[in-house]
Amino acid sequence: VFIDAGANRGVHVRFLTEPRAFPMSRYVHQWRIFEQAFGEAFEDDPTICAFGFEPNPEHAERLRALAARCHLDADAAG
Repeated sequence: VFIDAGANRGVHVRFLTEPRAFPMSRYVHQWRIFEQAFGEAFEDDPTICAFGFEPNPEHAERLRALAARCHLDADAAG
């Protein structure tokens, strides 16, 4: 389980679910944060859950779209 409290626009969740979209991410490629926590095949592991919490309503629409792309319940993102 990955919890992002203060998710802002959801970028850290995307680092976990779409690491190839961020080739310059130090979290993914230099520091290997998710690989250390979830293993080498974390991107394709269906048992990993990501929860992003963001109180700012300005980000709600983008986070719902991210939730839909990640096959999550869109209502839980907002």
